[in-house]
Order: sequence, then C-alpha cells, then structure tokens
Amino acid sequence: MTLDYNARTKQLTLTTSDGFSNYWDNSTGRTSAYLFFGGAIVWWNKQNPTSVTPPNYGEISVTFSSMSLPALSPSISNVRIYREDGTELGHDDVVNSGDKVRVECIVRNANPAASSSDFKEQYPMHVKLADTAEHPTRGLTPFADGSHPVQVDGSTTATSLNDNTIQGANGVPVTLVGNDATTVSWWAEISGAQGGAVTLSQQLIEDSFQGSQYATVELVDEHPLTPGDGTGSGVPGRDWHYTRLPLANENGWNTSPVTVTFYPGD
Repeated sequence: MTLDYNARTKQLTLTTSDGFSNYWDNSTGRTSAYLFFGGAIVWWNKQNPTSVTPPNYGEISVTFSSMSLPALSPSISNVRIYREDGTELGHDDVVNSGDKVRVECIVRNANPAASSSDFKEQYPMHVKLADTAEHPTRGLTPFADGSHPVQVDGSTTATSLNDNTIQGANGVPVTLVGNDATTVSWWAEISGAQGGAVTLSQQLIEDSFQGSQYATVELVDEHPLTPGDGTGSGVPGRDWHYTRLPLANENGWNTSPVTVTFYPGD
C-alpha cells in the first residue's frame, strides 16, 4: 500500500496494490497528520470461551519499504567566518590558535514546491557540526557564553554548550518554512598550528526521518612554510616562508655552517 499526505490540501490518500483507493479530508481539522498502525488477535467462542487457548506469544509487524518528503531539498549555504571585531576572514588570512571567531551559515529548503499558492510547508530540523573522513572539521573548537551566544535569525538560543548547540547531541534547532532563509551563527576558538587551514563541515538533519544534508567548506587556507627568496620579503600577515643560507650545493648539501631564518609574515 502507498499512503500519501498533502499538507497543502490536508488530504491523505491510501492506495493498495490491488487497486483500492480511498482518501481522508482533514481540511477543517487539525494542522498535522498522524499515522497509527494497530492490530489485535481475538479468540471467540460464545459457548465455550476457554476452548481455544491463546498462544504465549503473538506478533504484528509493519515494514516500510520507503519514506520520502518530496517537497524538501535542504541546503546549507553562505558559510562565513568573522573575527571577534566583526571583520570577515578570507581564504588568504592567517588565524592564530586561541582566536575567537563567529561562524555563520544560511539554511533553507530549496525546493520550490515548499512554497506556492500562499502556502509554506514547515520542516523541523537541526544544524550540527560534522567531523568524518568525508566531511571533516579542522581548526575550530565551538564554545558559547553570554557574550558569544548561539543564534538563529539573530535571536539567542543558547549561551552555554548543551545538547541543542552546534556540537551537541541534537544540534541547533531550526524550522525551515517554505523557501525562507534562516541564519544560524555560533562561536568557536581557533585550534591547531598557527598558519593552519580552517575547514568546517556541517549537517542539516531532518527530525522525522533523520535524513542529513552535508556541507563542507575550507574557510581559511593553510599557510605552510615554504622556501623564500632570501630577502625576507612578503606580504605581512599572509606569507610564511624561510630561507636557508648559504644555498645548498647541487646535491642538496651544505659543507659550511647554515643559517635558517623563518619569516612568519607579520
């Protein structure tokens, strides 16, 4: 059997493989639909109720071959990172361990079917930090306090780390309404080596079926030490290099004392 519920018309249709079809109209009732399955095994003999002995165990089961939300296409976009003074960080910037930064992203339902004819479907979801081999997070350690809150559309949802924050068991709760954009922001400290990359992975989790949409972005590029030209030149705050003088011979060796000078830019 196939059961289909249309939130816009509030109609529920049931179709079976043998061609049976029926629908239930809830246009004047509640705003949500619920599906319950139940069953019973009954023994009945009016003349001799004890003639049939029930078994010690019985089971009724239902298997769902598939479930889908056809008007839901969750997306995470416009992922950005800002210094504590509000300056946006770019790929070429350098961050130091311990720096406090604010991470911001926009989540929305990109499916146009979710918003039409003055009707907007709603989907409760959570935004959560991801850290797997395929979707890594590097260089960020979330935190929250009264001056660095977790916010959704500018409203504070948490001032301390708990289950409903970016790294918590649940993630930050959001509701996707139609195709409207929802802004989620949270704070983190830069962790790892100075000049390292900052990579962020987040997942948008649908509450009913626990489906996930991932987004991974490298917010700040890695700035490894590379051989310089010997002059110590470079752009302050960006270029990281070193010189090894005198230069090595053609075999890569030095036979006299060597001075290695590191230029961390600023």
